[in-house]
Amino acid sequence: ASDNYDEAIGILNALIRSDKESHEAFFLRGYAKLGLGDLLGAKEDLSRAIELNPVSTEAFHYRGIVNAELGNYEDAVSDFTEAIDLRPDIAGSYYSRGVTHMRNKQWVKSLVDFNMVLRFTDKDAQTYINRGICYLYLKDTLQAYENFNTAIRTNREYPEAYNQKAILLMDQERWEESLEMFDMAIKYDSTYLSPLFNRAIVLCNLERYDDAIEAYNR
Repeated sequence: ASDNYDEAIGILNALIRSDKESHEAFFLRGYAKLGLGDLLGAKEDLSRAIELNPVSTEAFHYRGIVNAELGNYEDAVSDFTEAIDLRPDIAGSYYSRGVTHMRNKQWVKSLVDFNMVLRFTDKDAQTYINRGICYLYLKDTLQAYENFNTAIRTNREYPEAYNQKAILLMDQERWEESLEMFDMAIKYDSTYLSPLFNRAIVLCNLERYDDAIEAYNR
């Protein structure tokens, strides 16, 4: 909660005034500022934490997240790489670097990182989804389809897995199958706009116009 972050920053401000060399205090204040959406303030504190402790894996990781949010993709990749070099056994930095490569449309590099994440854990549905999206952009629809299916098997209540599979089926004009997948996505999150909107498009293609209007209204 934002109140908790504000309270934490107040405490950390006092700590930093008494000890300007506490890398943990700068890291924690940077983390709190990130939680409040103060990206520039977070970057400044995380950078100071790194100056004070150049082997702080967490500081590099979270500065990478900040840089990615600021659109500084090369700096973000550099930070995540530093974190990985320090702790190659933590999946989170591979995942975040993979997402950053996706944002920068570096699909093959993304795949390398997501493959690494899945070496640590094969139970993360979102990683399979991200990998499927990369395959789509690389024009490999079979691999994309398989990854979306694996995401569904990994977590059968995760709406985004159904949504991404449905979009692929919709692009292939497999209307009935895509409708079924959009319905599943909505079943697990009735407020999720993407499947609601795309479901209406599918219903139009099935000439079920009254149902489509109802879907658009929702």
